[in-house]
Amino acid sequence: MTKFREISHQDVDAILNRVEAAVSTDGKVSPDDLRLLLDVFKSYLHLHERLERNDLTIQRLRKLLGMVSASEKSSSITPEAEENQDSENNASQAEDAKDADKLNSKGRPHGKQSAEDFEEAKTEYHPHTELHRGDACPECYEGKLYKFDPATFVRITGHAPLQVTIHVMEQLRCNACGKIFRAEPPEEVLADGPTGKRFGWSAVALIVLLKYAAGTPFFRQHVLQRMFKVPIMPSTLWDQCEDCADACKPVTDYLKQMAATANLFFSDDTGNRILNQSPITKKRRGSEKDIERTGVHTSGIVAMLPTGQEIILYKTGINHAGEFMDEVLRLRPSDAPPFIHMSDALSSNAPTLLKPIQALCNTHARRQFVDLYDRYPNECGYVIDTYKEVYRFDAEAKEKSFTQEERLAYHQTNSKPLMTAMFTWAQSKIDNREVEPNSDLGGALKYLLNHEEGLMAFTKHAGGPLDNNIQEQKLKLVILHRKNSLFFKEPVGAAVADVLMSLCATAFSAKINVHEYLVHIMRNAEEVKKHPENFLPWNFSSKNANALEA
Repeated sequence: MTKFREISHQDVDAILNRVEAAVSTDGKVSPDDLRLLLDVFKSYLHLHERLERNDLTIQRLRKLLGMVSASEKSSSITPEAEENQDSENNASQAEDAKDADKLNSKGRPHGKQSAEDFEEAKTEYHPHTELHRGDACPECYEGKLYKFDPATFVRITGHAPLQVTIHVMEQLRCNACGKIFRAEPPEEVLADGPTGKRFGWSAVALIVLLKYAAGTPFFRQHVLQRMFKVPIMPSTLWDQCEDCADACKPVTDYLKQMAATANLFFSDDTGNRILNQSPITKKRRGSEKDIERTGVHTSGIVAMLPTGQEIILYKTGINHAGEFMDEVLRLRPSDAPPFIHMSDALSSNAPTLLKPIQALCNTHARRQFVDLYDRYPNECGYVIDTYKEVYRFDAEAKEKSFTQEERLAYHQTNSKPLMTAMFTWAQSKIDNREVEPNSDLGGALKYLLNHEEGLMAFTKHAGGPLDNNIQEQKLKLVILHRKNSLFFKEPVGAAVADVLMSLCATAFSAKINVHEYLVHIMRNAEEVKKHPENFLPWNFSSKNANALEA
C-alpha cells in the first residue's frame, strides 16, 4: 500500500524554492529533496491508477490521503451526531469501569492498573528482618507489635526475550572401575525440557508467539537478541517453530473435525504471498472446466460450536474461503442440523458442498453509503441512521443477555420494520427513476435489493449474525503477519503459520494463558498424537496441567 507523507506548507514552499534555484542556476538538488519528489511522483501515479478504475469517490480519496478518519462510526460521518456519540462513549466507558477510582477527572478510564489486574503475576513475600510479632514497639516502647495489612507495590521487570543459561553438572569418576557419576540438574530445569534439548519448551513457545501472534519476523527477533548479547540465528528460530507446529498439528486437525459440527460459520479471505508457489490447475467452481490459478489468499473460518466454544482456522494457498469451507464441511456428520453461514456477498466465499442458511454482512452494505455520504447526504444519511437503530437494538439484546430466540423476537419486533422500510424506499428510488441505476448511488441501492434475503437473515433465523465483523477481526492476525513479514518463501512456511496461528487464535479466544498452553502441548507431544481430544484449549488450565505433569 502506498504511504503518504505529511509536510507543512512552509516545508513545501522551501522545497519549491530550492528546486527552482537549482534549476535556474544549473545546480544540484539534495538527496533528501529528490527522495521527497520521488515520493510525490509515486503518490501521483497511485492516485492516477485509482482514478482510472472509476471507483474512487471524494470520500474515499480523502481517506486515502489521510485527510479524514477512516472510521465508519456515525460520529465520523455526520458531524451533528458527534456530540451525542461523545456522551454515549463517556457513559459506556464509565459503566465499564468497575470502580470509581479507575476514572479520571473527565469520567473516563485512566488506564492505570492495580496488582489485582495482573492475574499471572508472581507474588513474593518479604518478612520484616528486624522486627517480629510480639516485639515491643521501638517507637513508644509501651505497645506490642501485631500483624497488620501488608503493603504492596508492583514491579515490572525487563529482560531479553530469550535468555541463555549454561548448566555445569559436577561429575565424579571412580579411579578403580572408571564409572562416572553425574549430578542431576534441578527439577525446574528438566520441567522445561530434557538435557539434550537446547531450546526449552518455554523458549519455543515464546518464539512462536512473537512470530505468529505479535507479528515479529525472525530477523527482527534475531536483531533484538543481539542487542542483549544473546544472538540466535533466524534459521534456528524457524526450526523451533516448525518443531512446535509438528507437535500442535494433531490438535488443529481435531479442531477442524470439531468445527465441522458448528451451527454458525463466519468466513472471509485476505490476500497473501508465497514466493515459490507454482500455479495450479483447478476446476472452476460450479463447472467441470479446468483453469490455471495463481492468486494466493489466506482464508479464515470462525466456527461457533453448539456448546459455545469458538474455533478459528486459517489456510494459506491458492484457495478461497468457500473452498476452505467445503474442505471443513466434508467432515460434517450427515445427521447434523442446518447451519448458518455469514460472509460478504462474494460468490467465492460461499460453500458449494452443502447449502447453508446464508447470512450476508450488513457492514459491507452500509459501507457503500458511508463512502457516498458527502455526495448524497440525504439518501445515505437515511440508510446510515437506519442501521444505527438496528445496531442499537442488537446491542440492547446483548446487554440484556437474551437467548437466541429472544434476540430473534426482539429484532423481528424492532429491526425488521426498519429494514423492510429501507428496502421499500430503495426499490421506490430505482422504480421512480429518482436515482440513476448505473450511478454509484444506484449501485449501492441495487446491492441492498439484490441481497435482501441474506441481509435480513438476522430477523429470520435464531442466532443469525448482523455482520461478518468477527471474522474481519480474526483476519487482523494474518494481516499483521503479512504487513511485517511481507511474504512466505515456501508453501511449507505458510502451512506452519496456519497451524500455529489457528491454535494460538483459538486458545486466545478461550481466554487461557497461550504460552503455558503451547508448553503443555510440546511437553506431552507423544500423548497429543494419541489423544488430541484431551488437549483442547478450553480444557486447559495452568493448575491442572502442573498437577498432571508433577
